[in-house]
Amino acid sequence: MSTLCNISYTRASHDIYHIENAFVALILLQIKAIMKNLVILGAGTSGTMMANHLVKKLDSKEWTITIVDQYKTHYYQPGFLFLTFYIYTKKKVKKNVKKFIPKMVKYVQEKIELIVPEENKVTIESGTNLNYDILIVATGTKTAPDEIEGM
Repeated sequence: MSTLCNISYTRASHDIYHIENAFVALILLQIKAIMKNLVILGAGTSGTMMANHLVKKLDSKEWTITIVDQYKTHYYQPGFLFLTFYIYTKKKVKKNVKKFIPKMVKYVQEKIELIVPEENKVTIESGTNLNYDILIVATGTKTAPDEIEGM
C-alpha cells in the first residue's frame, strides 16, 4: 500500500477511483489556498459601490466577492428630500438591490447574525458561515429617534 496526499490506495483496479480522487483533492486544495474571499456586509450605496469597484480591480481567478444584505429593496435615502418637492418619484428612490450588483459578485439575501473577527467568519441567519480574508462592513445606519432623549 502507498500513500498519496494522505489518502491511501492499493494497486487493485477498483481503487483507481481513489487515486483519481486524491489528485482532484490535491488540485482543489491548491485552488482553495490560492482563492481569497472578500465579503461585503450591506448592499446599500457604499456596499454596492465597493462591489462594483473591486470586481474590476481583483482577479476573479484569485478572489471571490460576496455581498450580504437582508433586504431585496434599496432606498436611496438622499432622494427622500426630493420626494417632498416632487423632484423625485418613489420609483427613483426605491430599487431592487440586484440591479446594482455585478454578475461576478455572489449576492446573499439573508440577515447577518454574527461577525467573528478572530476566525475571519460571518454567520448568517441560516447558520451558514462565510469565511473571509477581507471584510467590508457597509451596513449603513438605522434611524432610531426614540433612542434620543427629547425626540
